[in-house]
Amino acid sequence: ESCAKIRSCTVWVWNPSSHECWLKTDEKDKPKPVAEGAHVPWTSGVLPKRSGPSVKYRLASDVPRPTPPPKCLHTVLTSSGNAYMNWQTRVMYRTYLKHAAEPGSILKAFTRILHRGKDDELMFEVPTMRFDPNQGKCDQWCEYPVADRSLAVAQWSRTTDSMRCSHVMMVETDYIYVKSPSPNILTPPGKAVGFEYSYIYPQ
Repeated sequence: ESCAKIRSCTVWVWNPSSHECWLKTDEKDKPKPVAEGAHVPWTSGVLPKRSGPSVKYRLASDVPRPTPPPKCLHTVLTSSGNAYMNWQTRVMYRTYLKHAAEPGSILKAFTRILHRGKDDELMFEVPTMRFDPNQGKCDQWCEYPVADRSLAVAQWSRTTDSMRCSHVMMVETDYIYVKSPSPNILTPPGKAVGFEYSYIYPQ
């Protein structure tokens, strides 16, 4: 039952003598036990990999007559939910709250987009929408966890949450707000404001 509650769990092992239980993920379709026989104190089981979305949100296309969003700035942050990024997110979100409370601030909404197979510790601390990743193993470790970022942002853009403000500010977990942005950055449709990262130009 514990394994079934975790989307990324596909293997469980149980020791009836020590009452140890371990939940695991195995990329193999039909994983085999490391050892078997009467001398092995462990018992184990396998669950099939699950597909399809584990969470669903209301889509913008479900709104029959959408009204234009108010002219404001929606801060959107992406994260894989690892411990390091979560601490950065806590700091970033607190600076957002501080400057969103300033009189006349254009900061009116905040969403953390979590590309992860299960909820994490910040779900009820920071406004979060979770989307299933293509790489379930990244919940533990993988070589390139941000590979699922673009998919998660695309999925979020189709939800009603993306309709809360006229403009979106994409930020990283290690950013902070030092003041509320000027209303001048709320550019006309088709234009944007950004910071140039010349060190990551494609060659």
